[in-house]
Amino acid sequence: MSSRNIIKFLILLMLLGFNSVFGIYTHAQEFAITVNNSPQFEYQPFSGLAASESLRLTLDPLSRATGDDDAPRASGPSRPVQVRIREVGGRALQAMSSEQGVLPITLALNSRGARLRLINNEYQHTFNLNENLQEPISLDYLVNIPASIFAAAGTYKLGLEVELIDFSSRLPIAAVQAIELLVQVEPRLQVNIAGTNKSSGSANLSTVDFGVLKTSQTRQLFVQVRGNAPAIIGVSSENNGRLILQDETNRNFINYSISIDGVSSTLKSPLVLRRPAALNLRGSSYPMTIKVGDVDGAFAGQYKDVVTVEVRPQ
Repeated sequence: MSSRNIIKFLILLMLLGFNSVFGIYTHAQEFAITVNNSPQFEYQPFSGLAASESLRLTLDPLSRATGDDDAPRASGPSRPVQVRIREVGGRALQAMSSEQGVLPITLALNSRGARLRLINNEYQHTFNLNENLQEPISLDYLVNIPASIFAAAGTYKLGLEVELIDFSSRLPIAAVQAIELLVQVEPRLQVNIAGTNKSSGSANLSTVDFGVLKTSQTRQLFVQVRGNAPAIIGVSSENNGRLILQDETNRNFINYSISIDGVSSTLKSPLVLRRPAALNLRGSSYPMTIKVGDVDGAFAGQYKDVVTVEVRPQ
């Protein structure tokens, strides 16, 4: 046998040896992880409130003692184990995403007294587990979304995976379990008219007082829209664009017109505008001008109309 063949033979032995050593470190699965509830909840970005939903995991020993169920169980020694919760793909577990944007989230511990720490893009929960455990145990966590976070309307999703390892050997002792988080953010829109005087009788009623009416007199206001979805702004007049004399007949009137963001109307029919309101907590402001028509020859007295401004999602 040549020396060249001997070298090849020795290399083969070394490869076999490494394969044998590697086989020693494979670790058996000892538990099954069950997700009792995949959190699905709503978030309202303009409520000023945080949102939380529980996440319960069950660790079920795969090998349970047989025999009399009423027999006492030996407590046995305990060993440290670690639950790891991370985003699928290994990205930083910090936000849920949708086609409209992102929504920050955090996880907190709701049971077993130990700390849940965010390390290397994953949450780690370390605690002691009885080695003779024969019954399932539950682990409770909270999925939290902070208060006053702007979120565009839509469905936000986040795929997670849960792993259980033996803390000493750092080897897995349960199959990885998948979780999908779902958060629904409903469309929300608010409207305010800046430049008016609030009426004492109703929080939703404001007053524009022209004083003594003059032909072509104008008043500048602003329609402020805040929301998390593109808006449809609707403006309608109770008297179809007329200021009605407040007397017993209500037959005398003065016409007027209105303009919002460059679009004018006599309000004989409702004015409808589609506007992509800024998707942030400040929203958008649109200039609004009210112009009085011809007042020559009009009867003296108080003239009034009620204009309704509403917003709804597109």
